[in-house]
Amino acid sequence: ASGRLALGPMASMASEKHGQLVGGGGGGGGEHQVVRTYSKRLQQEPVAKKDLGFAERQESIFSYRWKQTISLQTRAAQEQEAREKLAADKACNTWEGVVAFLKKKYGTLATAWRVALDPLRQQQLTKEEFSKALRLRVGYRGDVQELWTTLATSQPNYITLNDIDPAAATLLAGFWTFLLGRFGTLVLAWKALDKRREGRLEAPQFCERLRELGFEGDGQELFLLLRSAPHRTFVTLDDLDTRAEQAYYRQD
Repeated sequence: ASGRLALGPMASMASEKHGQLVGGGGGGGGEHQVVRTYSKRLQQEPVAKKDLGFAERQESIFSYRWKQTISLQTRAAQEQEAREKLAADKACNTWEGVVAFLKKKYGTLATAWRVALDPLRQQQLTKEEFSKALRLRVGYRGDVQELWTTLATSQPNYITLNDIDPAAATLLAGFWTFLLGRFGTLVLAWKALDKRREGRLEAPQFCERLRELGFEGDGQELFLLLRSAPHRTFVTLDDLDTRAEQAYYRQD
């Protein structure tokens, strides 16, 4: 007679339980609001495991265990990364620590010089440039002035690869002298080395071509000094000289 919507006992109980019974008196819209609220709750509440079938339960268990495994692996990787960063920070307080870090990351000090310390290929670094490279690219935390005093023995205003790794500097200098004396330019020298025009030389090819051209230095050691990363199995003209590579592809 009142025209209000009659609620079933389950809807009424759920409404009272969740405190969703609203609109109590006027207008007759309260009960409709209760039904809508209760229906929404039924959609949001998770299905009990006892209501799942066997296949659904297995899938649910597998999904949970998979997420747990991925979470553990991610956490382990993050912890390992943090340990490595901490070890690097501790190591980069002395020059010995810097050398160990550079060799581990770049393979040789010559590669580290070319890639991290002197990426512009200036062949020498001022104290300011050296300090900036150490701080930003290596993460050195020690006294730069003390380090500079130790390394800058040949010239007080700049350092070169010879101050960091004399043996590597000597081998590389002999290589440049040989190439320029024999071919005049690095572009022509590379064309002689890369007979197949592949744009790269694997270690065996590189060493073989050096022997054929008459270079008497250690080809294998030279290859390790020239490559730009420890995992690289080849060298390119860019590893020898960036400007020479640009001239090569411009066909200067």
